[in-house]
Amino acid sequence: MNKSKIKTILIALLLASTANSAWAIEPVDGWYQIWTAQDWNDFCTLHNEGDRGQNLNAILMADITVEGNNMIGINDLGKPYRGIFNGQGHKLTINYNLNEERVAPFRRINGANIKNLIVEGTITTTSKLAAGIVGGLWQSGSTIQNCVSKVTINDTNSGDATHGGICGSFEDVNGPNTVENCAFVGAINAPDRNGCGGIVGWTNNNDNNNNIIRNCYVYATLNVKQNDNNDIVCRNTANVVNCYFVGNIDGLKNDHGATSKPAEELLATLGSGWYQRFSYTDFPVPFVDASFLPVDADGFFQIATGQNLSDFALYVNSFANFSFGRLTADIDMNGITWTPIGQDAHDFHGHFDGQGHRILNLTTSAGYNNQALFGQAVGTTIIENIIIDASCNIQGAAYTAGILGHVWGDYVTVRNCGNEANINGTGNNAAGIVGCSERIVYIENCFNT
Repeated sequence: MNKSKIKTILIALLLASTANSAWAIEPVDGWYQIWTAQDWNDFCTLHNEGDRGQNLNAILMADITVEGNNMIGINDLGKPYRGIFNGQGHKLTINYNLNEERVAPFRRINGANIKNLIVEGTITTTSKLAAGIVGGLWQSGSTIQNCVSKVTINDTNSGDATHGGICGSFEDVNGPNTVENCAFVGAINAPDRNGCGGIVGWTNNNDNNNNIIRNCYVYATLNVKQNDNNDIVCRNTANVVNCYFVGNIDGLKNDHGATSKPAEELLATLGSGWYQRFSYTDFPVPFVDASFLPVDADGFFQIATGQNLSDFALYVNSFANFSFGRLTADIDMNGITWTPIGQDAHDFHGHFDGQGHRILNLTTSAGYNNQALFGQAVGTTIIENIIIDASCNIQGAAYTAGILGHVWGDYVTVRNCGNEANINGTGNNAAGIVGCSERIVYIENCFNT
């Protein structure tokens, strides 16, 4: 081979390497952040074709629309998803058109945790096991929790389909699996199909009866073959606990005793952890829907009112791994009960920019630790450009402060912040800016008067 040919090959390999590195997704603090459709595509490729295994943790950072038929996991037994996927209340919009089994955002999972996710859109198929969240749940150790499927499954074929609103099937089960706090509010349009379920198409329990479907509801259109083995919740064996449906289920089975409820009673029946605001959704969701707050071009939640700030706190304290917020005005917290941003197991991790605005009339709770605007924060967090006004009443037990009560992770930065309020802490470590730091913290250009 002559030198010119060798040079051409080397250049081609270099270009290929550069092209791959340009779109390859890399983790941040152990989590793959999915901001765009391209990020979703890259994560699917990494999982399905890469060399890093399937125990990959990912977090959805924005509402996205999936391009083409990109799904996590493949149909054979070798690569089921095994990580944690946290949707953070964001929406994944799909338009899958594929005549293969297990068409779903997650084709197969094993020992995975899929949570806090809304999926909407359409699946068009003539094959089996289509579902709004997971096609096939394999073996044991998986949890699908706090998920909503607003997906419409269209299928013109006949016979057994085993489609499910949330999951197509439990397969080769050898241990516990759980589907909890989930809702199907879409449709299955398969008028000549049987074997479908409103939550799961087919469950396969083990000897310990610990495959559970709990606190879920179906408020959907099930246009399937009547009186032909389609169930409002699931077929076969499962431990179904506190599950509900809205509407007429004539022609469908209800073998697991799901309870009929009017739509207006669902929220109260489902209990704490479910939310419904009719300006955003006409059905309850099992988390603070990320659409409750507008998002700017940089991916920051825009916070303009006291209610917005309370919603942001609830969002972080419910499930968020990474959160970004900006004040767009001075915030009056008069009349709003405050729970600080960042609590045990849900420390604030992200970036909050007050843009020079003030927090007014904020009152914290005496007798509790970590009372401040931010209760707890962890590594690489930035809190900046905020003033706690003299009208605020900052009181608490240990670790009481104006800006941040407790630092638990290295390299938290608090900068360009001020406190003008009185601080009344009855326990250890009260301060104007940061109550206590267990790790490295940078405090820059801050004042306390």
